[in-house]
Amino acid sequence: LGGDLPTSIANLSRNLTSLEFQTNFISGSIPREIGNLISLQSLILEENRLGGTLPTSLGKLSDLGVISVFSNRMSGEIPSAI
Repeated sequence: LGGDLPTSIANLSRNLTSLEFQTNFISGSIPREIGNLISLQSLILEENRLGGTLPTSLGKLSDLGVISVFSNRMSGEIPSAI
């Protein structure tokens, strides 16, 4: 898979507990709208081409226990909200 993660990713089910797109060619940045996936427990986006920073909206996801974004092109600090 390749291309940017669309902001419409927030339109996925609010019951979604895991989002895994590892080892692809996903680029762009993680959209802040991902914070609308209120049941998300696991976010695996490792080994892609993502850039930018982690969105602070991830801090809204109180059930989120796993974030894996290694082997991307991300930069910056981890937001304190997370």
